Amino acid sequence: MLIAVGADAFQFCQSILVLSLSSLQTNVRMKQTSVYSAVKERKPKSAPFTIRLLGPIKQNGANHSIDKLDPYLNLFPASYCTQSHDLASPSDNYTALIASELDIQRLNRIHRWLWVAGTAVPARSLHDQLSRGREVVITEAMDMHLVWTTGKVYIKPLPRFLLEPTVWTEYLCCQDTCKCISRLDYNNGQPMECERRKLYKVALGFLYSYAALIRHESDFLLAKDRYLLPSCGISWFNWIAFVKQLDTEHIYPDINPRFHHKELRLSRLNYIYYFTQLSPAGFLRRWDRYSTFFHMNLGWLAATTVYIVVVLTAMQVGLATETLAKNSTFQSASYGFTVFSILGPLTRRNRAQIEVLYDPEDDPVNPTKANVDVVAVHGLGSDVDRTWTWRPDDPEQSVHWLKDSDMLRRKIPNARILAYNYDSTWLYDAPRVRAESCGKALIYGLDNFREREGTRDRPIIFLAHSFGGLVIQDGLVFADSMGRFEDILRYTAGFVSLGTPFRGTDIHWAADLAANVMRLYGSYRGCLSVLKYDNPQLRYKTQCFGRLRKKYHFPMFCFFESLETTFIRLPFLGNYFKAIVVDEASACLSELARLPLETDHIKLNKYSSPEDQSYLRVSAEIVRMCNNVVAVMNRLNNGDESSSTDHGEDTSQHDEGVGHQGSQDRHLERTSPFIIKNTR
Repeated sequence: MLIAVGADAFQFCQSILVLSLSSLQTNVRMKQTSVYSAVKERKPKSAPFTIRLLGPIKQNGANHSIDKLDPYLNLFPASYCTQSHDLASPSDNYTALIASELDIQRLNRIHRWLWVAGTAVPARSLHDQLSRGREVVITEAMDMHLVWTTGKVYIKPLPRFLLEPTVWTEYLCCQDTCKCISRLDYNNGQPMECERRKLYKVALGFLYSYAALIRHESDFLLAKDRYLLPSCGISWFNWIAFVKQLDTEHIYPDINPRFHHKELRLSRLNYIYYFTQLSPAGFLRRWDRYSTFFHMNLGWLAATTVYIVVVLTAMQVGLATETLAKNSTFQSASYGFTVFSILGPLTRRNRAQIEVLYDPEDDPVNPTKANVDVVAVHGLGSDVDRTWTWRPDDPEQSVHWLKDSDMLRRKIPNARILAYNYDSTWLYDAPRVRAESCGKALIYGLDNFREREGTRDRPIIFLAHSFGGLVIQDGLVFADSMGRFEDILRYTAGFVSLGTPFRGTDIHWAADLAANVMRLYGSYRGCLSVLKYDNPQLRYKTQCFGRLRKKYHFPMFCFFESLETTFIRLPFLGNYFKAIVVDEASACLSELARLPLETDHIKLNKYSSPEDQSYLRVSAEIVRMCNNVVAVMNRLNNGDESSSTDHGEDTSQHDEGVGHQGSQDRHLERTSPFIIKNTR
């Protein structure tokens, strides 16, 4: 046993020593790079090589018509995916294609931690990779190039366009008027670089990695056998001349820092992303099926289950002992948890769908007739009570700003304040349904409530926090498609949004993780996939909502957070687990008024007192919209001229959302979609 423990301790110390030496080596390499940069910094105005491995660009045989159209066409992929997730031809925008082919932004974000994933030495040769039992897996993602995991290494094939000197000169080298390295970046004291120079350094670093992979003729033959080199008759002797022209010994100042490191270990990249980028998926998802996950994690899952069973059994034994049976604190905790577990879901489901938080007509001191309805919709992981309450767990200091007498009620005494109650707490059913379903339920519930109360002709102001804004958006779009709900749209007098992710969020994983953890309680994560940043479905919904808002001309105001939200409040870890949940670009629709609130996402809708600065800003906009109800009534009395706007108005020139017009019809030509003929 002692020998085993000693061996483990020795291995641990050895690992620490290796990492320390790796860090030292990285620092030395970086210092060398900085020295080279000071002495040899230059703007690339020509390709780093002159030899033509592909031969001259010429028109040949069957492709004569193609080469006449574009001599570079046979150097690039047949198509590529744009940022708006469309397939485009390379000839439409070679610059955008090259940028996508050389994209390593994910690695740039963590470049100072790459020494953990791979030491600062050249990559192993191809035959060495195979001798270590690593299968070569083709990838076209530059940030996955030379990333390895158990039994495989990802390698990006060498694209043709990087072997053509004229492509370097025209698209990668600095232009004559470029001043990128003559100015300093005041953030880090390094020379500023233009976009071309950044791409140049990635491309040259990529060629450097291939110089390391293909060192021997055996490596060259293996690369051709695994389709890593273009099938254009590159010879071994030309490759030798090509590598010599790269000047690999003095190349470090001119390549991206990622390529200072050898192969990067995927598991460590995942850990780096876990802790520095707050991404539970890591750098690359390791499991695509639950069966794979359980197979790889059966050990700790079984241990966790056994541990929980032991704890529950210990609690039962504790209740049976005389000491704990008479312990009032233990008994109170057991009693409260038991009652909460049994009655919590039942009381939750017995609440009204549209709940009245305040009605001035029922005010015991000064009954007043209401002339406007304020409808509040909360977000995910909360409920009607907690969402709008400051410190809900402290009865003495809690402040519910929607119904407390000295808060919003005082500012709008003639407003009835309602709340839409839908399943959203993680413990029970949230998120059980999609935003569209919640939106439909909101419209049906609001219409039935107003008809029952005889107030269908009363103006409405919507108030939403986070996901609740998407519920309102989908609800109003649904109401516009159904003639029976036109009254709700015509009487909408305003919409105040508090951090609604109209474009999604980069950390939608937080809600996704909570839903997965609480799946045993009935939570369903189906509605969360749409929250991914710049989701096409969200773009389409936002565009539909933009047309709807222009049709009915109701005002809208967007608030967004300016402080990062801390997810784990533990010493020394808080700074690593915090981020902006919904940034300004996502929380605010274009051409709409907006204001930042000096708070994080969780406190966007929680205010401590009437003097709270965030409350003063938000309540001022609600009051302004309540005062605008007279204009709404005048609009209706004048025949609602705004509703005569064409429902299919073209918003391509003034789009409220992001991306291109998703529902716009495209005119199809009555000819073949291609003109190139296959000749023999």
